[in-house]
Amino acid sequence: MNKILATAAFMIFSTASFAAQVAEHRADVKEQLQHLICAESPQLDARSTIALGIYDAQIDIRLIESIAGTAVTEKMLVKKSKALAAMKRYLGYTQGICSDRKGWVAALPAPEPLIRTDDGFEIKSNALNSACKNHRYDFAATKAGVSSRLPDSKKIRTSKLGAGIIEVTCQPAFPRWQGPIVWYLAPTSVDALAEKQKLTNPEDRATSLALWIASIRSNEGLRPIILNDSLNRAAELLTIDSSVTHNRANTDSMREKINAADSLRVLGEIRVRGQTPEDLAWMLWHSPRHRDLLLKEEATSYGIAIKEVGTELLAIFLGAEENRLVTASGGKKAVTK
Repeated sequence: MNKILATAAFMIFSTASFAAQVAEHRADVKEQLQHLICAESPQLDARSTIALGIYDAQIDIRLIESIAGTAVTEKMLVKKSKALAAMKRYLGYTQGICSDRKGWVAALPAPEPLIRTDDGFEIKSNALNSACKNHRYDFAATKAGVSSRLPDSKKIRTSKLGAGIIEVTCQPAFPRWQGPIVWYLAPTSVDALAEKQKLTNPEDRATSLALWIASIRSNEGLRPIILNDSLNRAAELLTIDSSVTHNRANTDSMREKINAADSLRVLGEIRVRGQTPEDLAWMLWHSPRHRDLLLKEEATSYGIAIKEVGTELLAIFLGAEENRLVTASGGKKAVTK
């Protein structure tokens, strides 16, 4: 019996040569994941994995339990972890045994780790070029501000960046409907990971995130953005797909309808998963490209939807701007702190 245990969420992609590539065994993360997954109270949120030095984003981890007393074996788990990687179109996999009745498998987007060096990080092989149609590096400071794009290089030097998060994303050439996927999220220093913020009224998940978004925009000196009923409904429909993979066919269709009916230009979609609203806010802030959409100066409206997926929450955020003069309607309401 397979159970989704957790998904360390963010974004990422694959390539034209992707189908021909074989996933690599990621022995480098096996011991750390084993410690987290087999603990009495597993802590598999993104902050916990990054704090242990696992910089891979969007890891899909599943718990495997025995059926009718059959022991869980390493051979069985290898087969299942490879199958999970193939299903996700990921390039890395690993697995482990917690007891004779319980094991786990994991699929990772990247075929190799991001290596920390004395002056930053290094990607050892040519994996990004061979596995991605295109890729990019972004950086965002821990405390405030939008992100900046970093030079394309196997070596990422952090000495002049300060405390913050580096994000490496890969865009697959195939399938064409798939949007960008985050391969890595890495802090520049030990003090670069902010603590999770306490949210106002976390029981009302969508409202608590809306208030948090209003707060971070206010802190950056940006105008408030307005909750829009059409964008809320669109975000709700997009939760039918409970993954964090961006499906361009779905978002492009939604974008066209909203642009035509509501005089809005959709700026982008965010998909994140976590166990609590605080986890969702932490991931939204610590992904440089997610933060950029939240802090778009031209944004005027947004929609948000949250759905329970097993033991986790999936949040969809849609940001938009007015593309022509719009008369006031009852379909919008401001959210303030």
